[in-house]
Order: sequence, then C-alpha cells, then structure tokens
Amino acid sequence: MINQTGISSEFRSEIAPLIKQLQTALADIIPGTDMRPALMRNADTELLSLKEPLPQQGCGARQTIEKLLTYNAVASANTGGPKCFHFILGGSTP
Repeated sequence: MINQTGISSEFRSEIAPLIKQLQTALADIIPGTDMRPALMRNADTELLSLKEPLPQQGCGARQTIEKLLTYNAVASANTGGPKCFHFILGGSTP
C-alpha cells in the first residue's frame, strides 16, 4: 500500500469505499453496544487463527477490514458497554 513514492494510486482509489464500508458497519455495531456482553463466549477459540504466522502476501484493505469486523462480532471485548466492569484501582498509600 505504501511504497517509496508514497501511498499507491490503487489504495487511494479504495479509500472512499473503505470509509463507506466502515461507516455502514459502525452504524450497525454502535447501537447494539449496550446489549452485547462484555466478552463473547468462545472468544478465545474464535481468535486462534490470529496465532498463525502472517502470510507472505497481504489480502488488501477491504478484506482486512472485513476480517476485523468479523472478529469484532465474535470475539471482541465490549469495554464500552454497561456489562463490562473495569478494574478500578485506588491509591496504594492512604
């Protein structure tokens, strides 16, 4: 995507559709934040493929975004929702 002369023309032509793809996905995801669990069941199983070695060739921005959206749906931690109880740390001295 980025070469010695900068961002490739191929990637530049993909930017607008990629932004639209993300806008559409986020418009679907964000309203459901309050209903999603803090962590999906079997998230660890769903993430096993991330432990594989990276491929020699990339798959492109569109397919990468699709993979990340899939991981978000099945294995992401919902730290923004009301069902997530974050660690609350206090001072270590009185």
